[in-house]
Amino acid sequence: MRTVEDILSAFHLTETEIKLLSSEAREHAVGCGRIHVSKELSEETWNLFYRMSETVWDSSSPTSQKIELGFRLFELFPDYYHFLVPFYHLIRSNGVIAEDQKQLVWKKFTDYLGADDHYADPVGYVLWVEFFEDPETVAENMEWAYEQRSQTFSSIEIA
Repeated sequence: MRTVEDILSAFHLTETEIKLLSSEAREHAVGCGRIHVSKELSEETWNLFYRMSETVWDSSSPTSQKIELGFRLFELFPDYYHFLVPFYHLIRSNGVIAEDQKQLVWKKFTDYLGADDHYADPVGYVLWVEFFEDPETVAENMEWAYEQRSQTFSSIEIA
């Protein structure tokens, strides 16, 4: 699948369904990972997002296309687990992602940290839980965070 529209069409989603799913994802994204905030997607939405994510990340598409589709899906459905964690796996798998592609991922993360909460909260959470707590990725990620410190650390709550 080459576009988000192809993916949405393959899952037979109407405009109304897309708007409802987007609204549900945005509502559940705000406060993602914060203490005393417990929000879960409906089981049906969780399963749909899982299949959509698989469609992108398990495909034979070039990495650059996966990155583009992954971020487009996140923008439409800002869900931490399905549409951000795959970027962690991509960056963690040495040799799979080119340096310019990795820099694009970091730039997009930086942009989202300065965006509305339904984007900033899930990105802050994936950085904290996946990237910064992984002994294999923390050094590189802290270097990136240091370079972006003015925007990054004002947006991430450090526990």
